[in-house]
Amino acid sequence: DGLFVTDIDGLNQNLSSNSRVILQQAGFSSQILNDFRNSYLGQSYNDGCNAFLNDLSSHLTHSNSEGLLTKKFIFVAGQTGTGRTTMVGKLTAKLKESFPHKEIITVEMVHDGQRPDNRLQDFCRLLNSQVYTVGIDAHNPDLNQIKQNEIMVVDLAVPIGHAAAKLKDITGELGAKNLEIVATIPASSSANMITVTMKELENVKTMVALTKLDECDISTAEFSSLASNDAKIGLFSASKLIMDAPIFASQNVLMQYLKENLDSIMKQHPTGGRTEI
Repeated sequence: DGLFVTDIDGLNQNLSSNSRVILQQAGFSSQILNDFRNSYLGQSYNDGCNAFLNDLSSHLTHSNSEGLLTKKFIFVAGQTGTGRTTMVGKLTAKLKESFPHKEIITVEMVHDGQRPDNRLQDFCRLLNSQVYTVGIDAHNPDLNQIKQNEIMVVDLAVPIGHAAAKLKDITGELGAKNLEIVATIPASSSANMITVTMKELENVKTMVALTKLDECDISTAEFSSLASNDAKIGLFSASKLIMDAPIFASQNVLMQYLKENLDSIMKQHPTGGRTEI
């Protein structure tokens, strides 16, 4: 049951090589270790850890991240400073490259009196594209006027709680099959901030984009928080450069990423403690 009556440094060699102990030393939460216990119970250390990471990566990976490119509406939500606006620019660039014969419409949704973000204007100027500013209280049916050969990318530049309420209404108006909601979560996010963000968006189906991967490390505690909140990772973004397209997530890529970093953690910190991926 994962219970040991001793300080973790006092475990003997046989117990300290147990998969559960190693994974807990690496920083995975007790909740996640309990949720995925069937992966490693009764297996050797290596087999147990590999099975755990495989199941965890499967749980975390979005089932069809590339389906994002088939949607007519893409809404990007996230806290200020999470790379939300940069992601909008990256997606606009990706769509223009993938669909040269379609018109990609970039929209910034703001509150009345709120100043538009100059960064998005600058991004789209580089792409020879225009940004339209729309009030978040605008009537949703107006979005249905989009033409067949148009794709709309929307930056929800409002507090995430307001964005979540708007998204719930929009999903009802436009239909879930026509849109994708992307939630930006930077590598620097704490486990608590991830929980707060996912709770705000719990009433709408979202694809998580992990951003700023070139600036910060992600710890096992944060991956535990993502899994606990049933997050589905669909995009990786590792650069501020607007022309560097986000990478679509896959189980194999995420599994390899987790495995390599777990191996690195245990080499650097064989006695455990909270460590960073």
